[in-house]
Amino acid sequence: MKTCAFSELKQFPHEYVDYLAGKGFTCYPSGGAATGVGDGLIWPEEAEALAHIAGATAHSGFALELGTYKGYSAALMALVRRAEAGYPVYTVDHYAVDGSSLKAVEGKIEVLGLKHWLFPLTGDTCSAEVAVQIPRRVSLLFVDATHTEEAIKAEVLAFTPHLDGKAVVLFHDYTRASGVERAALDLFTTKPHSLMGVVGTMAVFHWTDRDLWSGGRFSRG
Repeated sequence: MKTCAFSELKQFPHEYVDYLAGKGFTCYPSGGAATGVGDGLIWPEEAEALAHIAGATAHSGFALELGTYKGYSAALMALVRRAEAGYPVYTVDHYAVDGSSLKAVEGKIEVLGLKHWLFPLTGDTCSAEVAVQIPRRVSLLFVDATHTEEAIKAEVLAFTPHLDGKAVVLFHDYTRASGVERAALDLFTTKPHSLMGVVGTMAVFHWTDRDLWSGGRFSRG
């Protein structure tokens, strides 16, 4: 497996991850299973990489997350983009039936002062109804909703018209959910060039129109 070093991360002071921890919002220990009570289902090294990429793409377009849970990663990206005075973050999920997940996200928005930087949308992560609410200039797409091959392809293709020509696409659980890896490698046909690397379980891809798989039922038409 190719490993992404992200040399710039060596200079990243971990302020955003530490800041969230100070507010009581934590992610899982490195190598730990996503079980138990927590606000973020990602490891610290993934959170640091996400913060770095959110900052690096902040001035190119909006960030879009598919799969919110309690909003840890969405809040992390929004904090970075607020600091960078960049584009804000949209996050999409069905949320829990009892409303607890959405309340957790809204709580973070209030506590962290992200009213103008983080926008949760309720709905299907591959629906046209949700897609029309997203601005057509997305520089960062973070995919972490359904983990089946067919569903992930449908999700990514629903939002490809919104992606900037130099967008970065992240697939969480790439190394531990076979459907995620298969979908990503089918969607991005120029694998040696598109796959920038892997941090923890998160794969980092560089998107261009020519990279996107255009065969079979997932053809863009």
